[in-house]
Amino acid sequence: MKAYLLWFSLIIFTLAIICCNNPTTPPGGPSATGNPPTVPYNPNPHDSTNGVSRNVFLVWHTEDPDTGDSTLCDIYMSKTSPPNIQIASNVRILGYQPDRLDSLTTYYWEVFVRDLHGHTVTGPVWRFTTGNF
Repeated sequence: MKAYLLWFSLIIFTLAIICCNNPTTPPGGPSATGNPPTVPYNPNPHDSTNGVSRNVFLVWHTEDPDTGDSTLCDIYMSKTSPPNIQIASNVRILGYQPDRLDSLTTYYWEVFVRDLHGHTVTGPVWRFTTGNF
């Protein structure tokens, strides 16, 4: 019985070493392979636009050149530049509607994009001013 437990323990220990010591996955997660996504571009509203609706829907574009790689976006927005309030995280679509904004106010916004390989790119700071409606 002792020999059986010893062999069983040895097999479990060996399997644990094989499974947990995968040389393709370094400690801390996957390595940054492939290509980073493009820097966000073509915002809507366009940079420096005036008279924007207080119910604005923010839109931007970005792509990942690696086939099958998807992106997640974090959006920062505030009344100061650079924007310092994260208003959304892990956004999978290329758009977001913040809560109703103040009228006649300038807002700054920025998008951070990351892919599944750990690449992160930061977009430019864009701004717009809301109208009085």
